[in-house]
Amino acid sequence: MCDLCEHNPCLKNCPNYTPPKADAYCTVCGEGIYDGEEYIKNAQGEYRHWECFRGMRELVSWLGYDVKTMGD
Repeated sequence: MCDLCEHNPCLKNCPNYTPPKADAYCTVCGEGIYDGEEYIKNAQGEYRHWECFRGMRELVSWLGYDVKTMGD
């Protein structure tokens, strides 16, 4: 048990808090992707939190596809 926050593990606002190690990091926000968080990985090996996509066009582009207009 922590001497400061009296919890085990420490609370996030405790000076003794050590954040868990992430196995992957989001290419948009730079934060770790932790257990229980939704993410997507593209063919280039990049990871993103699902929440970090602004829209479907951005997702399609990030996956390496082009949105085309028929007849162009």
